[in-house]
Parts: sequence; C-alpha cells; structure tokens
Amino acid sequence: AGGYGTLTGTSFAPPHVAGPAALYISKHRNATPAEVRKAIVAAGNSDWDARDDPDGIKEPALDVSSF
Repeated sequence: AGGYGTLTGTSFAPPHVAGPAALYISKHRNATPAEVRKAIVAAGNSDWDARDDPDGIKEPALDVSSF
C-alpha cells in the first residue's frame, strides 16, 4: 500500500486547523487567537501543482515548517 489519497468534506477542516494552531501555540505560548489566525493565514502558499485539483481553484496550501 502507501501513497496518497484525496478526500473532501467539511469534517476535514477542524483537524487541519487545530493541528497547525496547536503547533504554533506550542512555540508561542502567549499568542492570542488573532495572532494564531494571522500566523496560519500567513503560512499559506501557492507553491503546489494544481493540475489534479478537481475544483480548479488553487487555494493556498498550509506550510507549517516556519512554526
């Protein structure tokens, strides 16, 4: 097995935000909710291949390497 799969749905949104938020807060313990949000939004980038994106909209992908 191995490899990648593609799944969609709103149930995927909470863990995809909570994980990066927790990671950011772990290194910025006094960050306010607004600061966490700003960091997550700023960490989005468009440096990915959108050829297989089914909706044709190239949303930013979250890169938490700076956290």
